[in-house]
Amino acid sequence: MIAIVSLTDVALVAPAAVAALLAYAAGRARGGHMLDSLDRELMRRRRREEPAALLLVEGRCDTVAESALKNCLRVTDTIDCRIRRGRVRMRALVDLERLDRAAVERRLAATGAVELAAGWATFPEDGLSLAMVVEAARDRLVPLPPVALPGPDEKVPRTRPAEQAAS
Repeated sequence: MIAIVSLTDVALVAPAAVAALLAYAAGRARGGHMLDSLDRELMRRRRREEPAALLLVEGRCDTVAESALKNCLRVTDTIDCRIRRGRVRMRALVDLERLDRAAVERRLAATGAVELAAGWATFPEDGLSLAMVVEAARDRLVPLPPVALPGPDEKVPRTRPAEQAAS
């Protein structure tokens, strides 16, 4: 089979192919993979000597949207969330300052996902690379108990901060 290709086709495809090859080569030069937002954020924190918590969430979810899981965290957190074929994998680097891990886990459980497990690790205590910190979090994965969501006519119970409850 002979394909007829015009000069216009070559002129449009060639620059895109060159750009893709350069991006691939740059990624390979950095250790075989492209740097993602979590890698860059961890590098930034290492340079500034700032600690961070890494949250790893894995599990099964049939109808939960990626945005529902991301909304459980702060807008300023660095999040990589993927849902494929009913399986979810979310990694997030979050600030340790005023972090309420139990509240984050309750919000995740309330998304309606079928089965979720969450694990936490801390940078730099649990590792200096993203792979090491993720592996530490994976070793600490704990199933999240399902949370019953209130019906449309039920009141949502309010919780108070610990310091107010103690007084």
